[in-house]
Amino acid sequence: LPYLWDEKDRQALTGTDAEATVQETMSELSGEYEHLIKPLLRTSALSEVNISLTDYLHAATLASSRAFTVDDFHMEALVPLADAFNHDCQRVPAGEAVPEIQMNDSPEVPAKCSRTPAQTSPPFGSWKGEVPIMQMALAESTTVNPSAKSSGTGPNGNMMIYVLRDIEPGCEIFNTYGEFSNDKLLQDYGFILHHNAFNTVTLARSAIEEAAMKSVGRHRCSQRLDFARRRAEELGLEQEQDEDDDESMDGEEEEGEEEAAEDAEEEEETDGDEAVNDEDAEKGSESSEGGGDDGFVLFFELPADLLLPRGLLVLMRVLHASDALLEQWQSMPRSALQLSAKSWTKASVLRHAGCRRTLRLSLRARLKSYPAPFKSAAEDRLAWSRLEAGSCRANSLGLRIGEKDILEHYLRLCRPLAPMSKS
Repeated sequence: LPYLWDEKDRQALTGTDAEATVQETMSELSGEYEHLIKPLLRTSALSEVNISLTDYLHAATLASSRAFTVDDFHMEALVPLADAFNHDCQRVPAGEAVPEIQMNDSPEVPAKCSRTPAQTSPPFGSWKGEVPIMQMALAESTTVNPSAKSSGTGPNGNMMIYVLRDIEPGCEIFNTYGEFSNDKLLQDYGFILHHNAFNTVTLARSAIEEAAMKSVGRHRCSQRLDFARRRAEELGLEQEQDEDDDESMDGEEEEGEEEAAEDAEEEEETDGDEAVNDEDAEKGSESSEGGGDDGFVLFFELPADLLLPRGLLVLMRVLHASDALLEQWQSMPRSALQLSAKSWTKASVLRHAGCRRTLRLSLRARLKSYPAPFKSAAEDRLAWSRLEAGSCRANSLGLRIGEKDILEHYLRLCRPLAPMSKS
């Protein structure tokens, strides 16, 4: 796991979604060692025991990467043999846990499912085909007798796992750990998948704000952010709230789009930045960071299946609203604003040149967070193919490739619209 890597190898995570989380967890584990383990080692019972920080990190990651919740009584535990199953990218159906099964009963097994579809995309590229459902699941104990310490998830007191679909002879049996992206798999289990339908990459709200300021100006952006912050619940912009994905992208823009169209739009809008900034200077430019961000969305997760998060669409629409429209929204009651926000579709938002530009600039800024010199996902993939499989460097580069691949796909989807030909 990254917590046991040397500092040079951990630096290879720079720019990835795992970077900050690994640093935070390292700090937490180091704190546990200083405040919990060291005092114990000073006691008479353990005075002759030598446990270093590295020893503790190794033990802690061994447990955390293998333990899972057994039932409401045992909670999280290590279960020999059950922790030997490898993970695979499989869909977790609704109600993944099998109800407690009585003696002589057997779970219902769905109709035979096909094998995982052949992967035609390059490593860490877009998933092709349907995602198969998980092969097996832990039986969920509905009744736990606190006095019976041997009680498990089955009638015989053992932990029970049941298959959910037919498994062909000779096939490896996987225990899906969850619908996790590669950064989660690397942080918690120490590996990544070459093909993962659940890959994501985060895009910070601050990146959207900075990009929007170049189009609408700092003062106007601040006004609209204040509105979004005050009405976050109605707009679906609360971080605690699960963000519903908007309708699927209808496909990439035409391959033949002229780069000149993008350059022309960039040049035209950039020319207006200076005037916008002059206006800000005259008005004093209120800072968008002035208000509290409690509960206000901090980041958006961009999935590999090219579904734009609804919250991202809503925020971009608000940031590029006209003064008249903003005033109208401010006077709307709660229910009316909720209905209005739900009507903002991907097509209507990305039809707005300012919204496309804001998304485009924020995606480019996110790509620049990776170590220089900048390389595309394809260039990094070529470098990855030369590394030792499963090594720290290969895993961190593979994680970066997957994130870049997603960002590059979204970048192509928000290109400027090609100008209409005159007949």
